[in-house]
Amino acid sequence: TLSDLALPALESLLAEPLPTAQVRAIVRAVLGIGTERAFALMLKEASRSRSKTAQVDSLTGLRTREYMDMFLPEEIARAGLLNVSLSILMLDVDDFKFYNDTNGHPEGDRALKQAAALLQNNTRNHDICIRYGGEEFMVIMPRTPLYQAKDVAERIRKAFFETHFDFEHKQPGGKLTISIGVATFPEHAAEHAALIKCADVALYQAKQKGKNMVCVFEPNPITQ
Repeated sequence: TLSDLALPALESLLAEPLPTAQVRAIVRAVLGIGTERAFALMLKEASRSRSKTAQVDSLTGLRTREYMDMFLPEEIARAGLLNVSLSILMLDVDDFKFYNDTNGHPEGDRALKQAAALLQNNTRNHDICIRYGGEEFMVIMPRTPLYQAKDVAERIRKAFFETHFDFEHKQPGGKLTISIGVATFPEHAAEHAALIKCADVALYQAKQKGKNMVCVFEPNPITQ
């Protein structure tokens, strides 16, 4: 196992475009050894550590979209092999642009951190919470049929509505709320991109019906 001192030292080096020979010299100084094998192992472990860090959103602490791109196809393949359901939630904070424009981006960031904490506190240990982009989030729910996913989505929506956010009285309707779309494998789609699209359509339906709402994907001639 590499020392706690050596790995952070090498990670800092990898952030700078240093010549290989210079990197080797510093590695030897840190470790007291000069083997090519040790150097290769250091590079591999540092790269893995940095990749893992890149998969966590720096603002909210949730997983990133990059992580979702890797994880969701694997989970859908596993669900297919085991003949079990998998559900996803797409969530979007209602009128968040208005909140940001009215209160400023620092307050918007604080609200997003609070929203992320609400997600983690109202999902299960094996659910994966993701910051999909901006004020949009995703929850991947392995081994979860539609009715259970809808129950979790409603719990999140209710918790969000009942939580106080600073300056939310300025929002349309006087509250900061969230809309949620739900889609399930294999009922709605058989692969990850189509499943995300279904959940996105359900989220759009929730917005169209008045926001602060949970909607399950419903196919129609426009979206098929």
